[in-house]
Amino acid sequence: MVRVPVAVLSLVCLVALLPAPLAPGATQRQAGEGLPSDLDQPYFVPRDMDLEDDGFGAGLPLHLETWYFEALLNQSRSVVFIVTVLAGGAGERGLCLTGLYLYEGGELRAAERVATSSFRVSPAWPHLEVDGEAVCTARVTPQGDMAYRLSFSLHGWGLSLTMVNRSRGWQGEMGRGWWLAVPVLGVNGTLTVAGKQVEVRGTGYHDHNRFSLLTPLLEYGYMDGKVAADEVSLVWGYIMHSRRGASAFAIISHRGNYHPLYPPHLQMEFDRYVYDHGWRIPTSCRLGFDNETLTLAVNMTATHFHHIRLPGLRYWRYHVETEGHLTGQFGPLAIHGRGMMERMQY
Repeated sequence: MVRVPVAVLSLVCLVALLPAPLAPGATQRQAGEGLPSDLDQPYFVPRDMDLEDDGFGAGLPLHLETWYFEALLNQSRSVVFIVTVLAGGAGERGLCLTGLYLYEGGELRAAERVATSSFRVSPAWPHLEVDGEAVCTARVTPQGDMAYRLSFSLHGWGLSLTMVNRSRGWQGEMGRGWWLAVPVLGVNGTLTVAGKQVEVRGTGYHDHNRFSLLTPLLEYGYMDGKVAADEVSLVWGYIMHSRRGASAFAIISHRGNYHPLYPPHLQMEFDRYVYDHGWRIPTSCRLGFDNETLTLAVNMTATHFHHIRLPGLRYWRYHVETEGHLTGQFGPLAIHGRGMMERMQY
């Protein structure tokens, strides 16, 4: 395994923590203030994706790509698994960072990362090898579903999971980069917890991002969140372009279809601010949407969060409880349960 220079590794870590520029959004404002309208030019317009789209972006100049997976599991466990690659061209040379975060009851139990220049990526489909071992691979099942297989272990902590999509994924250009997401997957397999195998099952989320290396220099930060209920899932976010400018959206998935929501009908409010590591951060988000066909009201409140320090950056990952409802074209639906939320401050 090749050691990575600290400065370069820090840059890789930056995007390894981004589960996605998933999130565009609004300005950094006080609770109760709404978002500026970007209805005329939505920041992200989703379109259908295939498994082949989830491969490495060959032919591009040097850039960062992340394959991010999270799962909310039984026994109040949860896990985040990330593979980040810094490469260009066909992806034959560069750097790779693999990260594993295990939680119990929302509390961080273990965090393992490994950096190496020995890796392999495929531009044709999602297949990632690190130091000769496949950590992520995928296939289309006979039923037509996308099935991801994750495998990683280090220092007595690890995972061996299969994640199969339960909702349609999407993709599209996002600012200076590109974003693909599969909002709901069924999860089963095992975790390695302090050397012991634990069988788990639950619900997962996956996204894949391509980032320009200029993004941390030209943007101010972002927040995002997601929750999956029985019949509907919600992904939302905002990217702060500056202290006073940003873009917002949310995407609802229901019965195999996805529906983007934008301002001015979409509103977000952040409150329950606390000071953590010298920064004032929100721990609650309220989303609302109201037009002639759809009404949405959702509250996401943090039960736990933790801070990860990187040079020049601040990142928080939240576990949240979600309560809300959706009425209109989808019928009355409750939205409640565990979810995750994130904040990155450049």
